[in-house]
Amino acid sequence: MGSELRVVLNSYEVVREAFVKKFEIFSSRPKPVTSYLAQRKTKGVANELYGPTWKEHRRFSMKSLRDFGVGKKSLEGKILEEARALSDTISKRQHQEFCIDQMIQGATSNVISSIVFGSRYRYGDPEFKALLSYIDEAFATSTLSLLPVVFPTLRYIPGVNSGFKRYEDVYCKINQHVQNKVKEHQEEFDPYNTRDFIDAFLLEKIKRESDKNTTFTEEQLTMVVVDLFFAGTDTTSTTLRWAVLYMILHPDIQEKVQQEIDSVIGRNQDPSMMHRAQTPYTAAVLAEVEWLATIAPLSLAHTTTEDTFLRGYYIPKGTVVEPNIWAIHHDPQIWTNPNKFDPTRFLDDTGKFVKRDELIPFSIGRRACLGEQLARMELYLFFSSLLQRFSFKLPEGASIPSVKGEFGLTHAPKSYNLVTVPRN
Repeated sequence: MGSELRVVLNSYEVVREAFVKKFEIFSSRPKPVTSYLAQRKTKGVANELYGPTWKEHRRFSMKSLRDFGVGKKSLEGKILEEARALSDTISKRQHQEFCIDQMIQGATSNVISSIVFGSRYRYGDPEFKALLSYIDEAFATSTLSLLPVVFPTLRYIPGVNSGFKRYEDVYCKINQHVQNKVKEHQEEFDPYNTRDFIDAFLLEKIKRESDKNTTFTEEQLTMVVVDLFFAGTDTTSTTLRWAVLYMILHPDIQEKVQQEIDSVIGRNQDPSMMHRAQTPYTAAVLAEVEWLATIAPLSLAHTTTEDTFLRGYYIPKGTVVEPNIWAIHHDPQIWTNPNKFDPTRFLDDTGKFVKRDELIPFSIGRRACLGEQLARMELYLFFSSLLQRFSFKLPEGASIPSVKGEFGLTHAPKSYNLVTVPRN
């Protein structure tokens, strides 16, 4: 592609061989898309080259996320608080036709905001709405708009470069928002009271001030927080939008989920992650959404750190390697009826949930998504909370929404209107 050699891995076995068994060779990253990121010494976690800096910051980020509740009961409270706020907003529109997209995006974004910024936004906050619109626009960027990355001369051709320039502009605005938050934290910083991820990073930065080679810098902090925001906002909200759409299109499955929630959790108790094992059908529905919708069809590209061979093919150092997760999730040799929404493919004969190795919505290996555990908590708690409180259906006389999504940086459903009916 252009002057770059690219290799696409189209089966689960090959992706596993490269990213798990040969992770030291296949775990680096290509040059950044934006010139803003390319000019920085450190590049966060998602875009950093495989090496000591990446290992150090991924390890610190994972530890800090755990410290602030990821994977623990304490974070469930924040997610459920946001689920209640989302339900209250939806309740104001009950029996009315509306689009749920921004509501869901606001809820998932507030969860990651509470972890990294230590606070949530009001849904109507102009600053919050602007931030969400920037994230929306960034993820809606088409692959075609990013051609100037591969063919650098296109950056200077008016019209052709407009989509790329807009993406760079939006990325810079998101960075600026985070930089402003970092400055606020620096002014209020108390080393004896670490409120959130930014405070934890600033404390670590102070501890390493005597190290001339430290990578715990203000610039790196901004990059890491932007990574967490990208990982914790769009992909989770897009998965939930697909989930609601499939429930509308399959009311019989929606009803089965609600029956299971009613029998296990009830109507008056908040869902909890401990209920997930007791609600196998609900878990199977979410797995089916992740599988069929495949939010990140090509995930993030990798590059090789040295010359190597894979399945007999010679792959030089610096080759861009992409996992075709879409192909893996729609492989008829692995999945029966690969275009049909059927949650029972994730259930055994006794009705228990069956984990399928070939389901890899967050990719696999050392560079798998940093926010996977947080996303899984959000998906289960938001989805079960919504189905506990509401039934979703199409507006009277509306045409059936398409299940053909729109491909940007992620695979998102086309916007659709719905009606909610409260489950009294």
